[in-house]
Amino acid sequence: MIINLKKDTNNYFSFSVLVAFFIVASMVFGATQGFAATGNYANGATDKISSHIYFDKRVYNIGQKATVILLDKNLDRRHDAIDTYRPASGFISLKIAGKTMPDSFTQKVFQSSFIETGTHTGIFKAKLKIPATDDTGKSIKGKDIRITYIDIHNQMRWHDTVTVL
Repeated sequence: MIINLKKDTNNYFSFSVLVAFFIVASMVFGATQGFAATGNYANGATDKISSHIYFDKRVYNIGQKATVILLDKNLDRRHDAIDTYRPASGFISLKIAGKTMPDSFTQKVFQSSFIETGTHTGIFKAKLKIPATDDTGKSIKGKDIRITYIDIHNQMRWHDTVTVL
């Protein structure tokens, strides 16, 4: 596309806006690289982490209720009250044996919203019932469940994996 910039202020303005848009878009979207982290940060290291998600144990039995802990200071909206977080579609996802489960399946196995553990903590907990089967009815016994949280504020992706006995 050729733009004539000779004293045509409308084209110059449009071109400037277009360039500014691409610069901002590349800064926002170009910096969004996936970041994988696994492990348990519950033992006092939360002050150095902007966000993270993990299960409270490494292994569960079918039907057992797992506690999922979500650390995200940006979700602490009301500093004088306990906040609740119900993730929008796609911000928390599950994979069973490497296959991504549909949002409807993820919403079905979560027993509750994420509830902040106290005022101004930024630490949230939710219950997830370990299902017997995946979304197609196949047994998940002996398989791994991987949970992913996408932190849109800090442009990071956090993961944790557990095994079902």
